[in-house]
Amino acid sequence: MNRILQQRPRLQRGIECLVPVLAVSGVLGSSSVAAPPLKIGALSTATTKEKVFGSWSIDVTGEKKGRGQVETYYDFHDPLLGFSLFLKDPKGGTVKPDIIESNHTDIHGTNGTANYTMHLNTSTPGKQLFNGTVRGTLTPGKGPRGAKVSLSCWLEDPFTFSDSDPDAPYNFVAEGLDHSLTLNSGTSFPAVYTLVPDTYGSIPSETYMLYKARVAPGLVPDPDAFWASPANFVDLYTMTISADVDHTVTVVLEFGSSTADFVLDYRDKDGVPFDPNDPAQVDAVEDAIAANFVNGALPADLEDVFTVGFDPDDLLGETMGGFTYGSASEALMTAYETPEPGCLDLSIDNNFAGTPSTFTLCGLTPGGTGAVLYDFQEGAWAFSGNGWCVDFGLDISNPGQAMDQMVGQGVADGSGCVQFTVLIPCAAGGFTIYFQGTEKDTCPDSCMSNVLAVTFLPC
Repeated sequence: MNRILQQRPRLQRGIECLVPVLAVSGVLGSSSVAAPPLKIGALSTATTKEKVFGSWSIDVTGEKKGRGQVETYYDFHDPLLGFSLFLKDPKGGTVKPDIIESNHTDIHGTNGTANYTMHLNTSTPGKQLFNGTVRGTLTPGKGPRGAKVSLSCWLEDPFTFSDSDPDAPYNFVAEGLDHSLTLNSGTSFPAVYTLVPDTYGSIPSETYMLYKARVAPGLVPDPDAFWASPANFVDLYTMTISADVDHTVTVVLEFGSSTADFVLDYRDKDGVPFDPNDPAQVDAVEDAIAANFVNGALPADLEDVFTVGFDPDDLLGETMGGFTYGSASEALMTAYETPEPGCLDLSIDNNFAGTPSTFTLCGLTPGGTGAVLYDFQEGAWAFSGNGWCVDFGLDISNPGQAMDQMVGQGVADGSGCVQFTVLIPCAAGGFTIYFQGTEKDTCPDSCMSNVLAVTFLPC
């Protein structure tokens, strides 16, 4: 019956990572109190100013509107992508709607919410403030071992500038504009991070904020089209902000370069020019931004962290047909779901191929019968018969296969535990094998252990 001693492991789907520890599922404590939701907030204000006073004007009719869009992607077990449009009225300085919210709960109880607020201020001549906040909340549910869920919140916003197009809300600005970014108080990362699979907290490498600004020749009022790489576009910058498990913040900046259509210039928060191609100067800007975070959050506004100026190379007239400028922000958060607690607990004492390994199955009824099976991939198989009511998370399809892939079967001692010691063949080295235990005579209910994934080290 102990076919694991004889059978050479089949190649498993996917890519395996060899680590010198057991890949064992974890559970968030033993308390019945639900973990608090994980929260992320990307709050910013994009400021656009004219380079030459009096060169920029809003349409006089007040009837020309600009479009913006928010997109929320719930990467859950039943994924959902939602988007909503909003209209910007530069003449009236309003955004409608100015608050957009969405929510989604999946089949495992994972819940996500996204909240967006937008505000437009054009009361100062030659200056526009667009304030956009992106807030995400993620509450992981219970699922299979290693299941990840993520929430992505994206706000994107273009404005068009033209003297010749009747639908452009702003006139063409031949002298150019300056764009600066303010990170607002309340910008923050999740309170809890984790590096351990199946435990509560956001995953640092898959949680970040992203800020972006872009300019392109011609009029591209549709948000999707503008952010899908229009012809000859220039990304003024892309800024990614992340934090580690200790809430130490890292900022990575990528700057664009001048083109035949736009001449760019860069200045730091003090207005001092810097070279976007000089790593040392870019590092200084990145470090200055990161230093303002305290425990992964901004306690106060970080105003005009840098400024990017862009001049259309069109001083003799609007030959390029106008231009489109916009900014965008994203908040992404990823976490593990909490593994479903098992009726039984299964563990192994080592993961070395070529040596004996002892499996311990606990939680059985003293004197009851327990068994442990294995397979080379996860799956689902339920069966009732001969006193067994089982619901395995292994890729088993019939009772015969279950018998062939049984590590052991035995009677529990007075503490409700049974142990099986088997010699793991060298052929198992480098492969991940899945194990799960069950108890007999529990019908009509099943009593199953956790699925234990073990990557065996080569001989």
